[in-house]
Amino acid sequence: MKITLVYGAVTGADYGLLSALKYIRKTFEELGESLSDINLIHEDIPYYDGETSSTMKKLVSVLKNSDGIIFAFTTNLFAPTACMQNFFEYLSYKTFGECLRDKNLFVITSSRAGGEADALGYAGKLIRSFGGNDAVRLGLTQNLLKDLDQNPTISESIEKYAEDYYRIIRQNRKFILPSDAFLVSGKTETVYDEDFETLMDYDKKEEMSLDEIEEKYKFSEFTEKQEEDIREITQFFAGKYKEDLNITPNSNHINNMGAMIKTPPPPRLKTVRQMTQSLVHYFQPQLSAGLTAVVQLSIFGGEIFDGYLTIVNSECEYAEGNAENPELTIICDSNIWVEILKGKFSAQKAFMIGQLKVRGNFVLLTKFDQIFKPQT
Repeated sequence: MKITLVYGAVTGADYGLLSALKYIRKTFEELGESLSDINLIHEDIPYYDGETSSTMKKLVSVLKNSDGIIFAFTTNLFAPTACMQNFFEYLSYKTFGECLRDKNLFVITSSRAGGEADALGYAGKLIRSFGGNDAVRLGLTQNLLKDLDQNPTISESIEKYAEDYYRIIRQNRKFILPSDAFLVSGKTETVYDEDFETLMDYDKKEEMSLDEIEEKYKFSEFTEKQEEDIREITQFFAGKYKEDLNITPNSNHINNMGAMIKTPPPPRLKTVRQMTQSLVHYFQPQLSAGLTAVVQLSIFGGEIFDGYLTIVNSECEYAEGNAENPELTIICDSNIWVEILKGKFSAQKAFMIGQLKVRGNFVLLTKFDQIFKPQT
């Protein structure tokens, strides 16, 4: 993917914005993606007077060929900084605004003492007027970003915003845009629709994403409750059956033919760690030809442990601990990890709905789902 970061901030007067961008870059790098930077402070862009400029032509071309765009700016007096406002004005020139059409954007701002909500609203309305969508908004203040390296709560929140945006563009998610600020596209230029009439085609039905469906219907909660009910019913009838036979678990009894029958012991349930160690037995070497990778597994929650898989062509080995330079790191709650190992849903889906974190080569996550059989 090609993701472009457009920002306007000067060191020392950025209200902590550059520190926040450091964590956003780090998150994308850990996901195997890098950001292309456009610092408007360093670009030779004259103030907009209704004419174009050679610099803007190049920048618009870059944005048009980008899969994702991040706009980052400081806020002064409830509005984006001057260089960003100037950039937005240039997008109204002829077909320049088309570079945002049908794209999901991440908009982030930082203020000295407030007003970031108004600035985000202003930027969002302009973005939507050009057919884009401010899918993720993040408003910060200088005080919030103070000593960010020593404040894991805020830094982790910033990383989660970046991960959410990554999921959106990875899924190429579609949104229904508000109809208060649309452009009418002509053959040669783009002009503003003064009547604010919607251009939406209401015959086109928008599909809900997996995480939107999960949020609305809470399927995971239903499934867990359903499984709990099944376990309770099973235990009840199992106990009732044993009472009728007048036997206890793991005891022997005589059948109606006079023969001694041994009651088998109940099956021993595997721990999450044991299931993870068993991955090597569910490895499908015929699907891993040419693959060389080290996959780190960091499991937390009910069970906490670290281990890693070493895959070289048709061989797979598991070891406890941490690998030195894994190509992929999977961070997951033990309850979710069990569901993945059992094939209830894929690791890729777990990531897309925010139940699993990934660091490194995301493509390997899709390969992981293919080369290991479900543990049924």
